[in-house]
Amino acid sequence: MDRPRNYIFDFNHSYEDALPPEIHRYDCSGIRGSELYCSEEAAAALCAIIRTNGISGIHFLDSGDYHYITRLMTSFLAYPYDLLLIDHHTDMQEAAFGELLSCGNWAADLLRYDAHLQHLFLVGPDDAALDEAEAASEKVIAIRCSELLAGSVPAGMQMISHPVYISIDKDVLSRRYAVTNWDQGDMSLAVMEQVLADVIEAHEVIGVDICGDLPGTLVLPDYQHADRINAASDRALYCFFKRLLCAMM
Repeated sequence: MDRPRNYIFDFNHSYEDALPPEIHRYDCSGIRGSELYCSEEAAAALCAIIRTNGISGIHFLDSGDYHYITRLMTSFLAYPYDLLLIDHHTDMQEAAFGELLSCGNWAADLLRYDAHLQHLFLVGPDDAALDEAEAASEKVIAIRCSELLAGSVPAGMQMISHPVYISIDKDVLSRRYAVTNWDQGDMSLAVMEQVLADVIEAHEVIGVDICGDLPGTLVLPDYQHADRINAASDRALYCFFKRLLCAMM
């Protein structure tokens, strides 16, 4: 049996019937030390999944609490690459507990320690956060929402010059398209897909990951409403990538 190219890290069972059965699902609910922060034991278990399947394809990471998996994914790259990060947050906080990897500091860890990363193209945070991220590292190229709405490919994005890994947190979207457990932006799905299409049409894509689903923390009617919204966006993004990245399937 061929290894699955497209797979789900299922921590909270938030993908119930949201995605087609062709996407392999790994039940990660029993991995201890994985929520928000990634223990050494959790990292070993998650890296075993990645090592078995590789990073070429479309991967769903569950809620934003597990966005640090992008750092684990890219650790398997042994050649120069660029990262396109679409996220309402920079994920460049300082580590709160020693060097423990977390959903809030994984991008800072990547910038600091991954010599293969050439540039991190950051789309989604507000202008103040983008300014701070650019000041923190010369590898960060900020793409501002005003540039996206101008209708042409932003100048910064034209600087992508290596194979690109794409990471998406749906908290960048408005609540019409996603309901997450973090504060959110106001991007539309159409604007996100245009950004992605511009990159995919011009560059080699290594792999894609998507997070930003909602753990089951709301009361049932609210959770069902949120789940319907998230499921629709997950399906739309999967179909979008499958259509444009058919060579990776």
